[in-house]
Amino acid sequence: MLLSIDKIYTCENITQALDYLTQDEEAMPLAAGTDIIPMLRDGAIKKARLVDLHNINELNYIRYEDGLLRIGAMTTHQSIAGNKLVQKYIPALSYACSQIGSAQIRRRATIGGNICHASPAADTLPVLIAADACAVIRSREYKKTILLESFFTGLKKTRLHKGAILEEITIIIPKDGWQGNFYRAGGRSALTISIASVAVMRGDQGIHAAYGSMSPCVKRIRAVEEYLDQNANAEPGALREIVGECLFPITDIRALKEYRLEVASNLTWLGSIELAGKN
Repeated sequence: MLLSIDKIYTCENITQALDYLTQDEEAMPLAAGTDIIPMLRDGAIKKARLVDLHNINELNYIRYEDGLLRIGAMTTHQSIAGNKLVQKYIPALSYACSQIGSAQIRRRATIGGNICHASPAADTLPVLIAADACAVIRSREYKKTILLESFFTGLKKTRLHKGAILEEITIIIPKDGWQGNFYRAGGRSALTISIASVAVMRGDQGIHAAYGSMSPCVKRIRAVEEYLDQNANAEPGALREIVGECLFPITDIRALKEYRLEVASNLTWLGSIELAGKN
């Protein structure tokens, strides 16, 4: 099938990419193409003018500096999953990246592409949002850092304006690292979209819990966090009630909303048990 790609700009550095995005108002950034190519194939995007970021080495790194873990937007899921810094400071992110798609997808797909696609089922997002990660956005006119939780404005919508790119993700690392894990329910990992996913993690300010596939955007639920902080032995029934009051998932071809709520509650309870065991 002939895809409707009008133009592809190849770039060697960030400045060149931003120039193309500024000069061509219809151009959009291209990370790995694992999302945008299927969208073109299926007609979700009618045509595309793409600025290819794949070969920009400035966007591909993982560094730990002064208590801050920094991950370039073009770093692949495979690189993150196997990185010793990530495994040490936020192992849940290493695990989440190891669960994305097939081995071929993980070698190609990037964390920046996963974030900017803004799917509520994106497996990296519950971990990143639970860890208070920030997005660094850059254009020719500005460079700003915003909390990743506020980066998303709706279903597959973000605050990334035309002419800008996501440059990196930053995570403040607690003194004992981010403890906890990422949990998901679905079919085979290489082919599935999560029915429900949860990151339950502890930092210096207590327990954080973020949920995927349960609302238009991945979100933290403060009522759950408050309950888990105050109750070392969480009750499944109490968690089910809180989750049901805070989340309003849809019923679709993959799962009933009632099933999603039940799964999310059970995964939260599992996460609380594992965190309690680490005390």
